[in-house]
Amino acid sequence: MCNTQRMIERETQYVDDLIARKVDGVIFSPTRVKPEDNLVNARNLEELRKNGIAVVAFGSHFSDVSQVYINTYEGALEATRYLLELGHRRIGFIDGLEAGTRKSRRRGYIDGLKMAGIEVDANLIVSGNLEMDGGYECVRKLMRIADPPTAIIAVNNLMAIGALKGAKDMGIDVPGELSIIGFAKNNRTENQAYS
Repeated sequence: MCNTQRMIERETQYVDDLIARKVDGVIFSPTRVKPEDNLVNARNLEELRKNGIAVVAFGSHFSDVSQVYINTYEGALEATRYLLELGHRRIGFIDGLEAGTRKSRRRGYIDGLKMAGIEVDANLIVSGNLEMDGGYECVRKLMRIADPPTAIIAVNNLMAIGALKGAKDMGIDVPGELSIIGFAKNNRTENQAYS
């Protein structure tokens, strides 16, 4: 088990270590903080394959590699629809980093609002760091705007947990005053709701 702690240099070092150990296979979950990390991921995958190591990737699309893909667009769309069904019309979105599945999750959120005839309010979209402190800071930003959201979708569960703590510290009752959904990745799309 190799934990990169979101450091692309560690990913490359671990790939080199796994090749040296002559492992039979690798389940590869890419490190992506910046868009250019995708190039490093592709090189690391190629190194594993060149050395005869079986690879299954998940969480990203890679060509010519067996993979498990999570449809993050559908997950975000489903989360948005769920909150709309609960009667929410001011839904905030705590986005992630520039790399990775950010675009598809954001697109699912935006499409969900548009399908319901709700105009997207840029003030309701903030970016976090995929960690609890990011969710904490983002919920505080969202709840301080003139017309705050009544519900929030966080692109991962760590930021959802941070948002829960931030709301609690602000004296906001979850789920009474604010609903929060975190996005977990599994072998299928799974959203966890606090509503």
